[in-house]
Amino acid sequence: MMRICAQISPKIPGFPDPPPKTHRSPPKFTGETLYRLLSHLRRCSSSPSSLLQFHAKLFKSRFSNNPFLLTRLAHAYLFFKDLAPAMKILFNFPQRAPAFLWNEKIKAFSRNGLFTESIHLFCLMVARGVRPNEFTFTFVLPACAGARRVDEGRRVHESIERLVMESNLFVATALTDMYGKCGQIDTAREVLDRLPHRGTAAFNAMISGYALCGKYDGAMSTFEQMQKSGLQYDEMTVASLLRACCSVGALQRGRWIHEHLIRNHFDTNMHLGSSLINMYARCGSIHESQRVFNGMRKSYFLDCNYMRVWNAWACKRCRVSV
Repeated sequence: MMRICAQISPKIPGFPDPPPKTHRSPPKFTGETLYRLLSHLRRCSSSPSSLLQFHAKLFKSRFSNNPFLLTRLAHAYLFFKDLAPAMKILFNFPQRAPAFLWNEKIKAFSRNGLFTESIHLFCLMVARGVRPNEFTFTFVLPACAGARRVDEGRRVHESIERLVMESNLFVATALTDMYGKCGQIDTAREVLDRLPHRGTAAFNAMISGYALCGKYDGAMSTFEQMQKSGLQYDEMTVASLLRACCSVGALQRGRWIHEHLIRNHFDTNMHLGSSLINMYARCGSIHESQRVFNGMRKSYFLDCNYMRVWNAWACKRCRVSV
């Protein structure tokens, strides 16, 4: 298909012309050429048809096998959820490609919901003798979490231990998040406790894991530990705490968090406002949920259908509880 597209695609101004068939010397890939091609790629990324034209011209040019350009092209296809050409590009990379190319493939599949393929690529990377680095693990562990494949996650953990990377903050945070999402909350806690220096993201992963498992006390105690460490909470921290309140119907604690947000001027945040509406509705306080919604509606012009859904859900919940 790409050969046909290459024949019919119009000339893109400034794109290097293909070399004559008799030309056999390697192309001179200068920084200026790379910048020009990347600029064209950004402009052509506005629509799938423009992207296809760029791909066709690249296919005919002397730079058709450049891994850096092909990686950027694959990500552009993935932006439009066009998986077939992206997968073809990524899988056509040489098997002895450097680690950063494997990382790009693993990341591309993981972030587009192709978790099994991402895990398979990691296994293939190790089998080919390519040494993973910290970026590899931060890309493959979310795939294990997304697929809820805790056994594969443990095998990745073993690789991390062999490479003595467990104390790396980014890797440990990804491990904590993976174990928490897979329901292995005690193992997640062990990973966090072994960290010599913990950041906000690591605590967030732990709090989120507790919230997902319905462990309200664990989420709150971890939040208190985070505050004692002098770390500032962020949007993700609060959203996870509110989710923990939902799991046990902790309305009073949810109100305390809401008051804390108002004092610190976080109450106008769109995402946190949605979490507050969710928390109040799930805890049975429809009037407070409605009040938060009305305040957000003035700021964001929200659709009343959103609130109607929660009202219907809450009424059904009340009928069931009665």
